[in-house]
Amino acid sequence: MRLALIIPESTADFPPLEAGHLAAYVKAHCWWIEASLQGTAEDLPAADLAVEVGIFDDLHAAARVGVGPEGARALLEAVRLFNDKKSPSPEELEGIPGLRWRRDGKAVINPGTGGLEIVDSLPPADRELIGDDDPKIAHMQSHHCGHPFSPRRLVDEVAAIRKHQNPESIRIVDDRLVGDPARWSEFARRLHGRGLHKGIVFRAAVQPDRITPRVARELAAVNFRMLDWTTRDSKAERLCLRARARRSEADAARLQRQLDRLLGSRLVRIADRFRRK
Repeated sequence: MRLALIIPESTADFPPLEAGHLAAYVKAHCWWIEASLQGTAEDLPAADLAVEVGIFDDLHAAARVGVGPEGARALLEAVRLFNDKKSPSPEELEGIPGLRWRRDGKAVINPGTGGLEIVDSLPPADRELIGDDDPKIAHMQSHHCGHPFSPRRLVDEVAAIRKHQNPESIRIVDDRLVGDPARWSEFARRLHGRGLHKGIVFRAAVQPDRITPRVARELAAVNFRMLDWTTRDSKAERLCLRARARRSEADAARLQRQLDRLLGSRLVRIADRFRRK
């Protein structure tokens, strides 16, 4: 069965990791699936089932059904249903929580999410599918749709990346890992214990006020050498955006001095991305 996942265009500078996890989940349960990722509908006629991934009130014209980014189970049930029947009945489609589908040409959204109680059951993202197979950098998230991966699961993701891709660096694109002190410390301990920090550089998004002396030492110990500064404070965020728009070095230099004082050396650098518009 040929499955095409339609994803909305994104301005993010990293691949659609949620779709990578969904595809890997389905392929782990249905070995006979051939999955592809489509930002447009150009190649969809060759697919047996086109599924739109995203949170919408409508349904893409080329898609048979849709699921939310957290809808791993909904996607799996839809794949199994359409594999058995080319034209399932409305009653069968209604039975899949969180599924979007059409009734008489109008979009219907079933109650529920079709999600997972435990996100750790998601396998590592299908990086070849989402185009995250650059030998220089790989991307990962510390959560899936707002639900945090456990430290053990995150370390397993790092291990999978290093085994199959072994890039020069790994970038954690959200700031929720270092923002959770207990989860971060356990992750750093497990990463160090398995030696997966050796020979690679990590990059992460971090809120400046979460960098304590202990966190700074842990960042350096497991090779988190590049940081993208973020903030949850709206006023501070506006100031950061203004600094970036002016291409100012002031905020970056100030934050770098703060980090250097905590570390006692210049081991971890602010990512260049902070300085660009």
